[in-house]
Amino acid sequence: MFKPLIATVTAGMTLFVWGGVTQLFPWGPSSAHVISTEKSPELGGFHLRTPIVKEPGSIGTAAFDEAFSGRLGLLFTDNTVSWISSMPIDYYDGAAYLTRQAATQAVVAALIVVLLMLLSPLGRGRSLAIIALGATAGSVATYGVLSNWWGLAPIYAIGESANLIVGWMLAAIAASFVLRRGPRNASTDATHG
Repeated sequence: MFKPLIATVTAGMTLFVWGGVTQLFPWGPSSAHVISTEKSPELGGFHLRTPIVKEPGSIGTAAFDEAFSGRLGLLFTDNTVSWISSMPIDYYDGAAYLTRQAATQAVVAALIVVLLMLLSPLGRGRSLAIIALGATAGSVATYGVLSNWWGLAPIYAIGESANLIVGWMLAAIAASFVLRRGPRNASTDATHG
């Protein structure tokens, strides 16, 4: 009875840890070109690379913050268009950020466990193969579409797609071991005997 809950916690922890580990990889967020217009100590924890520091007011003006903060925006210059997703610095408060991340991963973990339970008649191998296909479809639907619309850098889109697929598979494998553990009943013994 508690197996699905334990499997969800296991899958969620796997996704959360994997998400942290992937921050160290040279793609995804680490491939970001970081530019800072203010020398704010609050930004220090979020610099994934050494920033290019511009003079205050050259880009990050109060007008920019007013125009873009808390919304998705487009910034046009003579030669480029930029999709900008901008949030106030305090949005990235460590505890709140990690809490939102954990909640998101818990939902994904629960859905993975539900899939494993629904697909269990197909066997573990086929169930995991279907989840792998679902993860691949999800990554293409997310990062493929964003690459088209936002022009995501290929290293970011491919890296994040790989992170998503591998993360889902690690979570599904971990959860499948939890769901399989325990005493076998007579019908299971007869089926697998």
